[in-house]
Amino acid sequence: MSDQAFRDGPAQYATGQLTRALEIAVRVGDTATRARAQEKAQRWRDVLDGIATGHIRVGSRTPVADLPAWVTLEVAHGDFATGRALSEAP
Repeated sequence: MSDQAFRDGPAQYATGQLTRALEIAVRVGDTATRARAQEKAQRWRDVLDGIATGHIRVGSRTPVADLPAWVTLEVAHGDFATGRALSEAP
């Protein structure tokens, strides 16, 4: 993926969300809030990695390569797929 694609559109939004989550994780003293921010940051890293490798196709009916449309995906804020499928409860 080109550098231009990361300056525009979905990747730019995801980068902003990652930055926000990391700032909260560093700035906030509350342990629970810091842990949630770190989890969010990891989800945004997954989104950006997926976009960069082509594993995630933003806006597609089947956004994650190698997964069928019926699989329920883990989703970050703004309906961005992280590339991970949610497992069903037993």
